[in-house]
Amino acid sequence: MRKLVSIILSTIMIASLTGCNITGDDWIVDWVPVSLYLRVVDSEGTDMLDPENPDNLIDGTSITFKGNTYYASRQWYETGRPYEMPQTKAIFAPLYGLFLVNGEMFNNHSETAGFSLFFGEIDGAADMDEDLVVNLPNGMTGTIHYHCSNHNERKLSCDRSWKFNGTKHDGNVFTFVVSN
Repeated sequence: MRKLVSIILSTIMIASLTGCNITGDDWIVDWVPVSLYLRVVDSEGTDMLDPENPDNLIDGTSITFKGNTYYASRQWYETGRPYEMPQTKAIFAPLYGLFLVNGEMFNNHSETAGFSLFFGEIDGAADMDEDLVVNLPNGMTGTIHYHCSNHNERKLSCDRSWKFNGTKHDGNVFTFVVSN
């Protein structure tokens, strides 16, 4: 009996010594993809992305990112289905483009209440320093600068910042105010 207990304890000890060893090289981190929302209102607060507004600015709005221009699409709003995620354990960050959405499509979050143009997703693991140029059909333009660097997988942190028309900006919702 004593020999059996000794064998069992030895087996447990050997198994515990050869178990998981987590070092800096063994971490696998899935960085959350980045997306942004464009809101467009007039000086009175009227939602200029509401499809029911006859003066809406959906068609012809575009965003240029990394040399590619993406035009606003109504597909997600009209079908009620933003996108289908592939079956994978990894966080998937496809660049879908620029799509009309409303707050209901994103659980009525206050920052996306009303209508917005969703742009994304941008790979959250990539270091970048990029301008996204927004063109509205009324001739108004704006520049959103996205910076992301210094990914630290041990601390699960990175340096991420936004600028809107040259001014530091908090969050990923950008509001354009157009003249009446």
